[in-house]
Amino acid sequence: MTDTLEADDILQTGEDENDELFFKRDELLGKYISHHPVNRMRLLIQAGVVYFIITSLLQLVFYNLDDQAASIVLIFSFAGVALALSWYVMHLWNREFILYEYGFNYREGSVIADFHYSEVVSFRQKAERLRYFGGLFRRNVYVFTIRTIRDEVMTATNLYTDIEKLGHNLEFGINSILRNKVTRALKNGESVNFGDAFSISEVGITGNDRTLAWGAFAGFGAKGGKLTIASETDENWYQIPLEDVDNLKLLFEVLRGQAPKQPSDS
Repeated sequence: MTDTLEADDILQTGEDENDELFFKRDELLGKYISHHPVNRMRLLIQAGVVYFIITSLLQLVFYNLDDQAASIVLIFSFAGVALALSWYVMHLWNREFILYEYGFNYREGSVIADFHYSEVVSFRQKAERLRYFGGLFRRNVYVFTIRTIRDEVMTATNLYTDIEKLGHNLEFGINSILRNKVTRALKNGESVNFGDAFSISEVGITGNDRTLAWGAFAGFGAKGGKLTIASETDENWYQIPLEDVDNLKLLFEVLRGQAPKQPSDS
């Protein structure tokens, strides 16, 4: 099942006093908010599980080989798998997000870059709830994708610690800047993109080269991993996967402001 994040619009700050002492206020990005490194233990466990599965399959595949040939093939095969997984682990080992009041640090190995929230043009999110053994075990899986004005792309997944808080705080900070930009653009008669072929203007909603005037807009909903726009004559006038929508929560704010008002009972 795919859901959107419905966290309250309250910044979730770090609760660890050691973090507060270690991460000081940044001169450019302001007050420290939270720290989200890659969960190295989870990374090692994933690599270990994959190694066990692949090596077990290799032993089954080469089961009928004679002992001498099998020993040579398996040694080199196991070594190749170990090297590939080691590269994967080391590639992700030193990655982290450090969030501040006005932006964030993103680290890949020895490379650390600062980003102000005003540099971000797109925040996409994917949230799925996975069920195992008939729903006995459940797990939320998140993917957050950030794109900047220079087309730099950063992705955060469950490999990062406190992924829900990371996604919420990023969205909160990004929207705090984008909200004013969107409002200003709409007032100036400009079109605002919320997807590759999906935009909004003061005239209405445009999707796949079709435009729905606000007067014919009948509402919207999110279900089954898709955003659905309804017109007065077609409840499925336009559909787009939620993971392909830019700045989803900000879009919802705009659509709610344009949604038809329900008549009062009085």
